[in-house]
Amino acid sequence: MADRTISVDFQGGEKLTRLLKKMTRNVQTATGVNIGILADTKYPAAYKTRVEYRISPLRTTTSVAQVAFWNEWGTKWMPARPFMRTTIADKSPKWGDSLAYVLKASGYDAHRAFTSMGQGIQGQIKQTIANWTDPPNAKLTVAIKGFNKPLTDEGIMQQHIDYEVLTR
Repeated sequence: MADRTISVDFQGGEKLTRLLKKMTRNVQTATGVNIGILADTKYPAAYKTRVEYRISPLRTTTSVAQVAFWNEWGTKWMPARPFMRTTIADKSPKWGDSLAYVLKASGYDAHRAFTSMGQGIQGQIKQTIANWTDPPNAKLTVAIKGFNKPLTDEGIMQQHIDYEVLTR
């Protein structure tokens, strides 16, 4: 069989090149997003966590991330209530498709796309906390709080679920 040469003429190559350069610039506006309880977030000075009541009668400054960790993994006094792992297991299979959608919708602007993803996942984690029922609070905790709503007292941990878009 004889070798054949096929030639193809493209039109609008400069326009495509400009578009690809713009997409490249836009996608480099951010590198990712952190979502959860961000570092250095503290409970208000007047607030005392249930664990602090057991450990010390003196007020300590407890980080919201520390309380979230205790809730996520449990302590010797309370069972685990894995709200982060549950959200990830339930919701993360769709995050890749969501990111692809918001990247395209934002003109491949990574900062806008990661902001949108951060807001969406933040809402999913907050919803998991709001819906959490099992295991229920201990009787003593219910007596102190006045209600049986695991992961919720004054709503401080849930209010501090946040996100930050990462840039270079």
